[in-house]
Amino acid sequence: MTSNEPTKKARLADQKNTTSTECRMKLKPIVPVEFTEDIPLHDAYVGILINKKDIAIAIKQISTFLPGFGHLKRCSNNRLLLSFKKEKSQLIKNLEPSFETEDELKQFLTDKKFNLNLFENNFVIVPVCRTAPRSSAQAQKAAKSWPVSFHPDIELESILNGTFFTPDQQDVIRACMQVCIEATKKEDIDNEICSGGVVILNPNDHGTSKILAISTARVNEHPMWHGSMLAIDLIAAMRGKGAWNLVPSENPLKNIDNKKRKPESNLPLCYPSTLSTINIPKFEYPADVKSKSKTDDAREDCKYLCTKYWVFLDQEPCAMCAMALLHSRVGMVFYNAANKTHGVLGSKTSLHTLPGLNHRYKVWSSALERDSSETIINLPLKCKQ
Repeated sequence: MTSNEPTKKARLADQKNTTSTECRMKLKPIVPVEFTEDIPLHDAYVGILINKKDIAIAIKQISTFLPGFGHLKRCSNNRLLLSFKKEKSQLIKNLEPSFETEDELKQFLTDKKFNLNLFENNFVIVPVCRTAPRSSAQAQKAAKSWPVSFHPDIELESILNGTFFTPDQQDVIRACMQVCIEATKKEDIDNEICSGGVVILNPNDHGTSKILAISTARVNEHPMWHGSMLAIDLIAAMRGKGAWNLVPSENPLKNIDNKKRKPESNLPLCYPSTLSTINIPKFEYPADVKSKSKTDDAREDCKYLCTKYWVFLDQEPCAMCAMALLHSRVGMVFYNAANKTHGVLGSKTSLHTLPGLNHRYKVWSSALERDSSETIINLPLKCKQ
């Protein structure tokens, strides 16, 4: 029996994974340290119940005056978590209630008319995690000392365990990074602060992924002409307005209405223009990912905004470039080599993780080996030339 209902499009994560081995890469996410660092432990008093059948009674009584810890399970087998152990010079907040000695805690429980006969005579001291785990790896490690209450963030876990991108998306990332390397070798004129080629990709341009702009650092022409700054201005030029007039006057995109469809043959825009001789891969599928980020609804009509776009850099950006990308509302940033002296997306600091920002983009490093001898002509057939 046939049906007239339209066939549902397969979700991106379910599409056929046909990427060849050489297209795979190891992407390192640059995430806040609170997702990856070990959670500090703090000693806590634990009472040993004589009879397991008294667990419910003990928890019900003690919860009225020693509330739970939120991120820690109250009971483990016949052991009941009572309170943190207070250090004499304790400066750490949010560890209340806490008691310096076992006798002090027992006196407190007696005053509250708790039946201490439910426990063995002596309490034990167990190190427990001081704060709630933010990732599965942290939760697993913390649970070795005491069980924790943890609900994983699915998107974060996929980023940390390397399954965030499908093989098709990895192909796109690798192809764009190779264009970056090729542009850097061809035309980059840098300084000690920032260098390298930059590629801006629209991961979903009417059902395909499309490279929109390519640039390299040209600080010999202007002190602000770092690669990212030029690439962002090319996006503005693509919409009819660029601050630095990087697009030649005869280019048909120069005065095009932003609401009109941009001519396919005139993209990507390049600065310097000699970068247009690079063979640009063409993709047959969109590479965008679904995200719960509220910034996905940001305005896209502003001349310079790169909302949801992916940016590829041969080198980790400096503070000026990183902030320009943030202000432009890009969705993801990939860089090849670390900038140990001036890089702010993993080296000197992780700017995109700092509190108080009104936008955040995701960042990955080590997208492709910097000394790779491969060029874009070696891309798989799925990335057409």
